[in-house]
Amino acid sequence: MRDNKRYLEQYENTQSRTLSEGLGGLVRRFADYKARCSGQETRDGMFIPRVLELCGLQKGSTLRVLDIGVGSGWALSYEDNNIEYIAVDDGENYKSTLEQRGIKFIKAKMPTRLTLDDQSIDLVIMNHLIEHIEDSQGLVEEIRRILRRGGFVYLRTPNISRVKWDSWSDYTHVKPYNVRGLTSMMEALGFKMVRLLYTDHTRMVIDIVTDNFIRGLISSRFVGGKEIEAVFQVESGEKG
Repeated sequence: MRDNKRYLEQYENTQSRTLSEGLGGLVRRFADYKARCSGQETRDGMFIPRVLELCGLQKGSTLRVLDIGVGSGWALSYEDNNIEYIAVDDGENYKSTLEQRGIKFIKAKMPTRLTLDDQSIDLVIMNHLIEHIEDSQGLVEEIRRILRRGGFVYLRTPNISRVKWDSWSDYTHVKPYNVRGLTSMMEALGFKMVRLLYTDHTRMVIDIVTDNFIRGLISSRFVGGKEIEAVFQVESGEKG
């Protein structure tokens, strides 16, 4: 992605305005309150526990978590001494901030071979990344190399079947996905789907503040949001 700094600045300014508005803004402020009650500074600190729950992983487990396309690092806000965080981005805007937090930073434009050993990562996060990558197959193949057998990929991406032409409102999007296309690619490259939600940022926050109580409704195929939120797991056996 060219001019990563300007893109991130524009994206974050837009997000800071839109996410604070209306009913969604009210829900997010309540989520911030709930996060503080649980010892986290903001709702961002509740993201990783939610991802772990979606993967079937226990909080307190010893894990190596890799966030590709980390940006500001908000997704790695949850503090747990048992988790080692590693961040990958093609720009160094937040490199020093992340390293001050004890997060290993790797500058890399994906797909490329990362400076990580085979089968050395437990969980890979791709939060609105894959739609920015032209060679998505190369990206997923590298992820499969570094994931341990049974490891997980958590990803979010706009669902082109629902957002339609709005997918191109972000000028850096290069490859849209729907559920069928994404699943077909992941399965062909050695993964199986273990979780699928039709969601968006507001639905995720509601899911957090309601302790998953109405997840089955608000993130269902019929009344869910315009994003794909999915968890895939590396199939057992040797790489093909």
